[in-house]
Amino acid sequence: MMRIYICYLLSSILNFLLIIFYWGVSAGLANYSPIIALVGTIILLVLALPAIVYTKQIGLILGSIGCSLILVYELPLLIMNLKKVVLEHKFQWEAIGFSMPAILAILSTYFTVKALLKKDDISLNMPSNRYLKGLLAAIPLVLFFLYIIFYGRYWSWDIFSL
Repeated sequence: MMRIYICYLLSSILNFLLIIFYWGVSAGLANYSPIIALVGTIILLVLALPAIVYTKQIGLILGSIGCSLILVYELPLLIMNLKKVVLEHKFQWEAIGFSMPAILAILSTYFTVKALLKKDDISLNMPSNRYLKGLLAAIPLVLFFLYIIFYGRYWSWDIFSL
């Protein structure tokens, strides 16, 4: 379960940063897939990560929803980056760097499906100390609320219009 926790944490943070980076360098939204992926990263970070610490089944279901919402946006980007590498016939670090959030989302989805289909023991490798569980549940919430506190004043609802 710690492997899933770490994959969820890295996947949600990297996908969130990539979506925000693309919004910063673009002229605006062309469709709603980045907004759907942003909702997926928030579900993964704020809901699935704390839930997986205490109730694993609910956390895995929320994680699968969040990962599927992220993959709506990330799979075309991954295919575009792989196509760029194949067509230019040379190794490119930026293609690997911009594909990493998609690879982490696919890996998180794989681990989630594997854990959901495994019926024998779903409570693998999660700490039993209640203080450590509280810390693991609080880390994503603190990261999310710190982002809102420091950067929330720069948001505008106008960025969500097409």
